[in-house]
Amino acid sequence: MILVLMDLRSGYLLLEDISDDRCYDTWYKKVSPRLESLGIEVNHAISDRAKALIKMAVTGFKCESGADIFHAQQDMSRWLGAKIGRRAARAEKQRQAAQTAESTVSKTATMQKIIGLKTTRITAEKELEEAKKYKQIITKTYKGLRMKFILFHSMIVVETMRNRLRSC
Repeated sequence: MILVLMDLRSGYLLLEDISDDRCYDTWYKKVSPRLESLGIEVNHAISDRAKALIKMAVTGFKCESGADIFHAQQDMSRWLGAKIGRRAARAEKQRQAAQTAESTVSKTATMQKIIGLKTTRITAEKELEEAKKYKQIITKTYKGLRMKFILFHSMIVVETMRNRLRSC
């Protein structure tokens, strides 16, 4: 398995290391020298709420520990993404079938048949566009949520540091 420690704001990977386990001792032994070499002091740690990471924040770094939204967001993205993906694929398939039927319709076909084929194609095109629109809205919403989450945690860090400075 791979241990990854990232600066949330910049996305910079502070540590990327292969390990046999993810216990507190392993994390701390690998992370501490890296942070020390970079002159970094951790003021707030965000994690997926694994016990070892919470312990590393509270015990090892002596800082606040918060939950990430990545994993919850990823689960929601998979569910919604799959649903929208299936909807778009179905609409694309219907559009292609309608387009093929429309282009191969015989010259002796009735006007009602031709209109029916055009209507089917247009409906499928609208459905496809709607699925694409939903995907864009969801992507934009997730990006906005990530930024708000980062700002929220930045405010917590600032407040925590103010409180520490006041107590000195």
